[in-house]
Amino acid sequence: MDATTARQEFSKLVEGQAASCLWFMREPLKITVMEPAAAIVLEAIVHHGTQEAWQQAKGLQEWRSRNIK
Repeated sequence: MDATTARQEFSKLVEGQAASCLWFMREPLKITVMEPAAAIVLEAIVHHGTQEAWQQAKGLQEWRSRNIK
């Protein structure tokens, strides 16, 4: 996965999960996968999202661990 794909996937995931998993965050749709706050967003989706969302979030967490220093 490249950075552009990760950005797009993160954006779609957050948009789809905002109401059910990220309701407590001020503006989750403004967060990008490259920001430190993305780790909090992904963790919330892992804990409170659907199985499909969990899989996507785990994949993005792995991508971040390899590409964000």
